[in-house]
Amino acid sequence: MIYRKGGRNQMAGGYLMAGYIHNTPHVSSISDEAYGGLSFNGVIPSRVTDRLGILYSWYHVSHRKELGQMYAQDAGLSLGAQVLAPQTDSHVIEAYYAIDAVPGVLVQPEFQYMIRPGETSRRPDAALVGLKVIANL
Repeated sequence: MIYRKGGRNQMAGGYLMAGYIHNTPHVSSISDEAYGGLSFNGVIPSRVTDRLGILYSWYHVSHRKELGQMYAQDAGLSLGAQVLAPQTDSHVIEAYYAIDAVPGVLVQPEFQYMIRPGETSRRPDAALVGLKVIANL
């Protein structure tokens, strides 16, 4: 928490998040991930439990997978129907607003912008919208 807003919700305020994840390349196709973002609780005074957030993520394909795809492509082999070129990295920018609709039900519309979808530049960047609904019974 980087600041506390106060009021009736003790969690209201701003949060900073960041992280880095490394996976052993021969075990996982994504070897590295870095992310950072901000989340704000209680931005609208009458909606103290709602959350607004923005997050940036970077994913890097393991060099072993990329090299294997390069060798396959050089040998004239298919990389599969969905893989258009050797994969390297991808970026995602996400924004969301989480609404406590009723006690126990969270409704979260979100927007994502994907840079290099599929970890290759052969596909155009993509904008996505989604809706997440979480119910705690």
